[in-house]
Amino acid sequence: MRRKALSLLVLALAVVAGCTRTPEAPTSSQLSSSSMRASSNPEPGAVQDTASAGGTTAASTAATGAFDPAELATDGYKCTFSQSADLDRDGVKEYILGYQFEAADDLGEPKEVAYVTLAKKRGSQWSEWFSIPGPAGEKYCDKNSLVAAADLNKDGVVELVLRFYDFGVSSRPENLYVWQVKKEGLESVADQEPIELSSDDALGAEDTDLAYPGKELLVVVAQMGGEVHSAPHKYKVFTYGWTKGKYWKVASFTFNIKFTSAEKALYAYTHGTDY
Repeated sequence: MRRKALSLLVLALAVVAGCTRTPEAPTSSQLSSSSMRASSNPEPGAVQDTASAGGTTAASTAATGAFDPAELATDGYKCTFSQSADLDRDGVKEYILGYQFEAADDLGEPKEVAYVTLAKKRGSQWSEWFSIPGPAGEKYCDKNSLVAAADLNKDGVVELVLRFYDFGVSSRPENLYVWQVKKEGLESVADQEPIELSSDDALGAEDTDLAYPGKELLVVVAQMGGEVHSAPHKYKVFTYGWTKGKYWKVASFTFNIKFTSAEKALYAYTHGTDY
């Protein structure tokens, strides 16, 4: 059963150079700002650029120089994805890093909230710019959590589209968050926050409607009947277009045929085939 959507506000996290911290889900008393604030550490160099450190993978090497994502991990956390992008459009790439707690309970669920860190390079050193704990207390993030980090709507501001996961058996619930990256923080730009989906669904960012600038967000949702999860399903595509300063649900389309996966339905929709 999918959880009732929780309105995302944001949490400001102060970071002290050289100290570790345990990310926590925002509490009601902390949900008071409309944007995620930058790290309060004004000094560069909280984390050394470890280009020569062992264990650095190809995924953690970018145009800004290599470093080990473990250097920015809180104790007990492992890095699940690492990707670079110029988030503030200053010509220098930042890192987007996902972290998940390694210790799990008897059911296999991590004991602490997952989080995403945006890291900025200052000189030859790296430090945390923003830290984003799972807004609804989600405990999972992986290589599929980063949906987009680009100026999707061509307004000169980068959109950061992330999804966090919850624990599930046959199908796990997922929450999709859409932010714009601004100097003062991350500003939510989704009319519906979060956008709820599951691991049976698929996501895409494509220019499918000329009525809206840039790319639209596409959410492909399985229309479950009495079939088992492995069986083919019909799918419904929801289109979120940029209008009136946010991404709104502007259209939907339901396939009359079945597909063996949401990804195949998404491909058919964006390429105009098989329906």
